[in-house]
Amino acid sequence: MFFKTLDSAAKATLLLTELEQLEKLTAEKALKTVYCSTREELKGRLQPIGIIGYKLLSLFGNLQTEAFLLLKRVYNEQYKVSDSQQVEPRPKEKISSSSAQSPHDPQSATATKEAKR
Repeated sequence: MFFKTLDSAAKATLLLTELEQLEKLTAEKALKTVYCSTREELKGRLQPIGIIGYKLLSLFGNLQTEAFLLLKRVYNEQYKVSDSQQVEPRPKEKISSSSAQSPHDPQSATATKEAKR
């Protein structure tokens, strides 16, 4: 995950609340988050994750590391920024089956995995 690749100087550009949120997110196991959460819990978590993702993309947009590019890809496929600059999860039906589903697994797209079998 991109956050884990940041050095202490880069992390210092984030607010304490953002650091705490990112530390908590990176400590979770990705599958546990999905399978142990209700649909409503996931919906409630997508918005803050999108907001922190947008902040990371804005702060570190000049990076071209593999981890950053994966974050950017997942974010662009899973979220949109409205005309009023509000971060919103894309509706499920607007997300391609070939999109990356997780920054933890760049090949998490259903179509990609099935094509490799």
